[in-house]
Amino acid sequence: MKHFNKALISFIFIALFSFPIYSNEPIPFEYDQYGRILVPIEIGSDNIYPFLLDTASRRFSITDELLPQSHIKRHDHRTIRHMSSAGMYNLPLATLKQVSFGQNAREARIAAIFPKSRQIMGSAGFDAYHGYILHINPMHKQIELHANSGAFANADWQLITGNPNQYGGLLLETTYKGHNLTVVLASGLSTSILDIQAASALFPNRVNKNHVLPGKEDGVVDLQMGLNQKRYLEKTIVLEDFSIKDWHLGNLSVAIRGLSTQNKTGYTNSMLLMLGADVLAKTEMAIDGRSHQLWISPNKN
Repeated sequence: MKHFNKALISFIFIALFSFPIYSNEPIPFEYDQYGRILVPIEIGSDNIYPFLLDTASRRFSITDELLPQSHIKRHDHRTIRHMSSAGMYNLPLATLKQVSFGQNAREARIAAIFPKSRQIMGSAGFDAYHGYILHINPMHKQIELHANSGAFANADWQLITGNPNQYGGLLLETTYKGHNLTVVLASGLSTSILDIQAASALFPNRVNKNHVLPGKEDGVVDLQMGLNQKRYLEKTIVLEDFSIKDWHLGNLSVAIRGLSTQNKTGYTNSMLLMLGADVLAKTEMAIDGRSHQLWISPNKN
């Protein structure tokens, strides 16, 4: 779509999300066809667009369709290394002169530029909710930005403390089948991914290099990764009775795929699991990027 009616797009998404941008009210969200969270991002003062929520990314990204927008400045001949749920990319660079996510209004924010990506206009990483705790409430399809964690502590939410990676993502540690696993929260993935090296260690009789022997509960999944338009059909394995600390996830079906563990964790020998929207978009939780903590609601969705 080389040319589009800005007023029409604004009208559609104002009607769809229908919320007052500069208030403390909850921010409604929608799901894309793969179950990932789309949030309303305002660029400038009157244009609202659907952005993919990507908790594995630090920055905003936009598609090149938004470049004609007057509040976006492209920097010719400059690129940026952009980490997202889809991996690391060297991409053209832009500045969002004014951008708002709910009550969190920012100026002069750096953004990576992707090619056109279906109906999603961009993605929102940690920069979108910087300074706040991101409360995801799937039951009501809304997000709240909290200044502190008092509401969660007072309501007896479960607290899991982790560590940050160099891109602002939250890393959690757990043990499964006697092995230590590093877990990255990556809401831009449609399905959680287990690195094939970790899969080989956990399931030595079923995973050998790039070959996965299917089990009774396993299958194939159409994996969507961030704003990447490629289609990935990946084999899956079920992690039975899986938990992260005291957070019990039950039987978790994960795609098996080679991952760059050093980019995502900072360590070359990490056994990596990227937790996707199949979990993060269906569980009421609060992500505190400042204190590197995850709060899990006692309510079952």
